[in-house]
Amino acid sequence: MSTDKLVERIADIQFDWYARLLPGGIAFVFYVYLSGHPLDYTFPHLFACFALAYLIGHAVQPLSGLLIWLLQRWIKSDQALYRRYKQQYGRDHLSSLVNKAYSEATGMFSAALLIVGVMVFLGQYSRYPALLAAYFSAMGVERVYARSRKIADLQVVLASPPAPPDAKIP
Repeated sequence: MSTDKLVERIADIQFDWYARLLPGGIAFVFYVYLSGHPLDYTFPHLFACFALAYLIGHAVQPLSGLLIWLLQRWIKSDQALYRRYKQQYGRDHLSSLVNKAYSEATGMFSAALLIVGVMVFLGQYSRYPALLAAYFSAMGVERVYARSRKIADLQVVLASPPAPPDAKIP
């Protein structure tokens, strides 16, 4: 497998981890916490819990993506600049930072939505999960702003002239 393909796969795995598995796992933990059901720690049961957490993270991701899209439009994030950068440079360190901020924002919003969903599903409204959902929401907003700042930083790279191919980096 070439290095470029490996870098692309790492970014995809990172998104799965931040945006799908962690929020689903957080929701599962809060379900166990609020419902009072004891957890069976056998391997098949834990594997099923991880699979369910991943699937739940997948299910809520479109709603989190919608929230991010609305916030980006509200703060006027320059998505065209990011697309131009990726066309010119492909996936590199800077575009990976932008993608990581998006993954984190998706994960934060997904966790907040799932915690609220667990509380509504169980009909148990507790201060600790509600405060944690508010925290995840606030951190999701912060990550969207961070992504916007990282995209704005790409303007400096796009404005600078490209280095000659034989130039040595100091």
